[in-house]
Amino acid sequence: MASNEHPTSDFRKRLAAIPKIDEAPVDDLWERAAPPVVKPPAPVARPHLPGGTPAEEQFFGSPDHQVLLDPDPGLPERRLNEPDYPEYVATPVVKKRRRRWPLVFAMLIFLAGLAIVIPLYLASRTFANIERVPVSEALVDPVPAGTNVLLIGTDSRDGIDTETENAGLILGDGIAGERTDTVMVLRIEDEGSKFLSLPRDLWLPIDGGDPQRINAAFARSPEALINTVQNELGIPISHFVQVDLAGFIDLVDAVGGVDITIANPAFDRNSGLDLPNAGTVTLDSTQALAFVRSRSYTEIVNGSEVVDLTSDLGRVQRQQDFLRALLLKVSQERNPATVNSMTSAVAEALVIDDGTSLTDALRLANSIRTSSPESVTLPTSPTTTGGGAAVLVLNDESPATLAQFGGG
Repeated sequence: MASNEHPTSDFRKRLAAIPKIDEAPVDDLWERAAPPVVKPPAPVARPHLPGGTPAEEQFFGSPDHQVLLDPDPGLPERRLNEPDYPEYVATPVVKKRRRRWPLVFAMLIFLAGLAIVIPLYLASRTFANIERVPVSEALVDPVPAGTNVLLIGTDSRDGIDTETENAGLILGDGIAGERTDTVMVLRIEDEGSKFLSLPRDLWLPIDGGDPQRINAAFARSPEALINTVQNELGIPISHFVQVDLAGFIDLVDAVGGVDITIANPAFDRNSGLDLPNAGTVTLDSTQALAFVRSRSYTEIVNGSEVVDLTSDLGRVQRQQDFLRALLLKVSQERNPATVNSMTSAVAEALVIDDGTSLTDALRLANSIRTSSPESVTLPTSPTTTGGGAAVLVLNDESPATLAQFGGG
């Protein structure tokens, strides 16, 4: 039987059967309308396998069926929940810190290298600028028992300003020429070092010739002086060092003065020495020269003037005392600017033999720096020459002293 209803009437009936939104429970509507919530699986600690690779630490499947993927398909699957599977401990991922110690170590090596190279460079540069005197043929090779260095102090005015304070008094009459004022032998041994001063009035045959004061040997030539010391005193000389007073002034100024100790206030009107206070005093370059050249050293004792009657012998002792103090001050200096000034002053003040190498010079300098030289006095007796000049000659006690320096 044919239906008389309109085709859309059935659609409307079905549409009317749908409950209105206000009549449906909210929870029921949410469950029917909202998509299902998929909770992510709980994180599983990655096992650490001995000798494993990152590819072996990938997992898939449900917690009940986690299969360890193996990059080698030939290996059987291994389940984490199988009893024979070894127990693994999760390894936390730690960010590796860059190791800085190799860089720090390299920097320390570099700085240590600079600390060695720079002083050697300065020493080499200074040594190259020192004047040489050709006397190596007159010298003897050093021996293990000890090395002797002949030290000469000269009063040349070549580098001294004529307006320097006390220049006339310190250097005497005239401004030309060069004469020796100080003759010393420095003995360097493993046990230490010591000085032997040779008085300038010491009367000896000069270079195998007629007797004269020993300072006349240097006036002839440095080689003549070396020959005289070796032949007449029996002291072997391995190195020759000449210091002129112009450089002496610069060296004393470079170290900021030299400290010495005197028992009483002292002066010398002939050299310009003026030390009004007893005890430890700091000598500047002017007073240092006046001190070491003083031949009329006068002390104030209980208000009275007492002249040193030992004359040349007293001057020799003062020279040794001052030289020890100067070497001590130089060896203790650490200020780079002062050291640079000292090396410049040394280069201008010294003349050395042509056989001394940089290695020899560094070894000698280190030996002096690490020991305080002992003063040794050469026993002599006063006498007069046929012309009536007052001089000094060796006496019976001299050989024992000379033997300490390899002579006699």
